[in-house]
Amino acid sequence: TGKVDQFDYGEGTYLEEHIFVPDPQNAGNSGWLIGLHHSINAGTTQLSVFNAFQLSDGPIATARLNQAMPPGLHGSFTTTQA
Repeated sequence: TGKVDQFDYGEGTYLEEHIFVPDPQNAGNSGWLIGLHHSINAGTTQLSVFNAFQLSDGPIATARLNQAMPPGLHGSFTTTQA
């Protein structure tokens, strides 16, 4: 569509790659971006969930992890079980 939408966590935060998770009831037209962000100053890691089509609204949910995760983690979601 050529539309740019973004969210800025601010200084002192870096992100892991976020994964697109399609809405199974509306595939292709809605879904979520899920990923980790790290606060360098606080030494914390949080998991964020965004509406994939409204990033500028900010996360719709966050979960602070009990410990900081190391950078460089990657993930994927599949429809089959491992």
